[in-house]
Amino acid sequence: MTAVAAAAAMTVAAPAVANASAPTGNPQVDALLGAAPLLPGGIPIAVIPQVAPQINQGVAAWNQIPVISGLIPVSNTVATSTILTPTTPLAPGWIGAWTSDTFKVGAPLGLGGLTNTTYGLVGLGPGGLGSIGGNNTAISGPLGSGLNLNTSLAAVTNPLTGLTTWTPTLGLGATAPLGLGGASATIVPVTVTYGPNTFIVGLPAVNLGLTTPLGGGTVGLNLGSIGFQNGQLVLVTPSLTGAITTPLGGGNLGVTPGTIKVGTGGLDVTAPDVTFGTTVLGQNVVSGTIDGGTATVSPTKVEVDGPSGTVTAGPAGAQVKVTGDAGDLKVTPTEVKATGPSASTQVTTPVGSGGAHVETGSVNVSNGVGTVTGPTGGANVNTPAGSGQVEASGGQATVNTNTGSASVTGPSGSVETQTAAGNHGVDADTGAASVDSNGPHVTDTPSVDVH
Repeated sequence: MTAVAAAAAMTVAAPAVANASAPTGNPQVDALLGAAPLLPGGIPIAVIPQVAPQINQGVAAWNQIPVISGLIPVSNTVATSTILTPTTPLAPGWIGAWTSDTFKVGAPLGLGGLTNTTYGLVGLGPGGLGSIGGNNTAISGPLGSGLNLNTSLAAVTNPLTGLTTWTPTLGLGATAPLGLGGASATIVPVTVTYGPNTFIVGLPAVNLGLTTPLGGGTVGLNLGSIGFQNGQLVLVTPSLTGAITTPLGGGNLGVTPGTIKVGTGGLDVTAPDVTFGTTVLGQNVVSGTIDGGTATVSPTKVEVDGPSGTVTAGPAGAQVKVTGDAGDLKVTPTEVKATGPSASTQVTTPVGSGGAHVETGSVNVSNGVGTVTGPTGGANVNTPAGSGQVEASGGQATVNTNTGSASVTGPSGSVETQTAAGNHGVDADTGAASVDSNGPHVTDTPSVDVH
């Protein structure tokens, strides 16, 4: 089957896919929408075989000119997919029926030239079925220098969700002579996604790259998207990636996209996450991860999971690590649950280590039972001379309105040391008590244990 015939066969089959997704409910409109994703690749597949013979005639005429055709050679080549070659480097990640036309003009004395390739592919691409068409222009100069300009338009329909996404892309690149580096830019000015209960517009995205003999870097910025899906307003916040490398070290920064969904069912928010790091001579200087947390507000509940994160400073063996969590909250008609902030730190040095942690406690009220857990904390240290630990707990109280009872466990704490002279410590607690229909009870008396 030729590429054109394959494209035609897929085009004929498109209305069935469109009717299955039914984004509008109108059979004629849905058929057009279903076939539309085949156009970016289908048009070049159909047009190239019609235009190529005229180009070949011009090439043949040029090559008949004495002397000049030898100094400036010209060629035109048409390539078409076969059963054994369903992929092409022109469309990475795609497989299907494709056709390309490559026109080349050489410079005198082999000093470079121009190459222009137009292509189209219909088949399976990243995310589903559809097509991609594009044009790549490359100018090569002396000593390995070059410029390139690539444009493409892709459209893909996900057969599972029925969503179709259109993505235009512009790529620019430059290569310095003698392998001295290069620069690149990839720009997606907009994307459009539509389908059942969905219409989303993606805002511009830019990716930049730079390479030099002394290192390089990349920067990617996506401004997010806005649209409607399943009766909700959906906002995706901007995201950012960046990395740099030098002979002495490097660094990276990443900010993931957050989401905001607003509808009749309430509000859902997922905050961006952040990762970062820097290294010098292969050793960590500072690195970290921050989880932005989530929040949900609906007629039946309020739920918040606060930010959390970890930051590590210094190389292995001489390092400080700090971890924190802002806590969480959940409120429903039958439950109230809150966990307070917590934090910990760990220090490592060549002559010892130590750390500390603190939790501010929690509250949980559910089905007539309420529990309050007090703050807890501790610290530890390890040196060549010995080690020690301190732990403290603020206790706990519980009230059960179903049984008319309550219980309290008082604060407690301990101190432990380990040295060459032996292990010693003190454990202390303030006891526990409860009350029910039979009156108050002491369930654990205060105690101190020295050892």
